[in-house]
Amino acid sequence: MIRAIEELNHADFRGVSEDNIDIDLTQLRRATRSSLGNYRLYEMREYCTDYNFNSVKICNVIESSLKIGTSYLGVLGNSFPIFFTPSDNFDINDLINDPTIRICWNQEKWYVVKRHARCVTLDERDIILSFDLPDELFKLYSDNNMLTKSRALDLKQDFMSSIKIMFRDPNRRFMSSLELRLDNNWLEEMRQSLS
Repeated sequence: MIRAIEELNHADFRGVSEDNIDIDLTQLRRATRSSLGNYRLYEMREYCTDYNFNSVKICNVIESSLKIGTSYLGVLGNSFPIFFTPSDNFDINDLINDPTIRICWNQEKWYVVKRHARCVTLDERDIILSFDLPDELFKLYSDNNMLTKSRALDLKQDFMSSIKIMFRDPNRRFMSSLELRLDNNWLEEMRQSLS
């Protein structure tokens, strides 16, 4: 989705330059909300045709957004926004009933897992959500572009002890939030095992 947005430029909206785009933002927002809310690209295509905008590139943004579908927006450490991708067997009610989690990392991906999961022998059924670590956090905790086990534990304690996620409540159809809490006993056990 970000790539699709970055590919847009002023010419796609018949603008003269990046600083000179004659567009009614209210109408653009209305067409965008309608297309996203109704899962229909044709509304955006009609809007683009009416104003002679680049419908292919603009619809790529809408289409990319619609593909996200089940991602969840979260916040690490009250400051780093992050997208969480649910596992195939994900059910938000499981987290509502037990918001205590563990965080695992395998050099490529970060995972929110069930409270009794073992990171060393991670079972797919224990994975709840996956996410990419923001570059700023990685740089803050890495040494020579590497994240040691000790620094990964520091990162988890400092920024992942409380994770807020936003989601659409399946029963009431409105946005809700949930605070996930890192299993601190597990974190302490991991620290002791490193010493």
